Amino acid sequence: MTHDDATSGAGPRRSAPLGRRDKLGLLGETLVVGAAVAVVSIPLVTAVPAVAASVRHLRRHLLGEPDTLGALAREMVVAARDLWWVGLVLPIALLVLGFNLWAAAWVPGGDVVRVVILAIAAALLVVVLRAAARWVPGARATRLLADSARRSRADLAGSALLVVALGACGLLVWMLVPLLLVVGGLVVLAAVAVENRWDLRDADPEEGLG
Repeated sequence: MTHDDATSGAGPRRSAPLGRRDKLGLLGETLVVGAAVAVVSIPLVTAVPAVAASVRHLRRHLLGEPDTLGALAREMVVAARDLWWVGLVLPIALLVLGFNLWAAAWVPGGDVVRVVILAIAAALLVVVLRAAARWVPGARATRLLADSARRSRADLAGSALLVVALGACGLLVWMLVPLLLVVGGLVVLAAVAVENRWDLRDADPEEGLG
């Protein structure tokens, strides 16, 4: 990645296929990332930066590049600087949507309203997650979100996969709360997989038409 890529806010360049096949190492790294995301996300407003830095960390691991915890910690600080307002707005938006979801029980057509609210929440999470997955140091959050919204519409299958992953993680936590220490890593892994899938599709346009 060139210096211009890191500072322009355009997001990462088209990546090479992630080819590391050490499944046991990947599992261990996913668990480490999950614990890091869980701890750093305790204030809630730091969740988005934590995911953004963790995606870059997991990509480095898959590409066989240096992936130290010190580098992860430093990038979380940088991500918090770049994405602070996204991390602040997301919990507030989800809180408002959650309140409306609860209040929908007392309005006519509440079932339809609840479905709409859930769809809005899912779309919001997908756009923010895909934006975090493309973050590079110095990137502008507004540009990342705009590009993520475009990708989310163009790649409905990838967006649906993220919704399924988020739903599965929510179910795991509902079943066993201590799994909060794991699900962050699973979300990061899903984001890496979906964005790499998009890169590969863009690299081979004929495959996207098939």
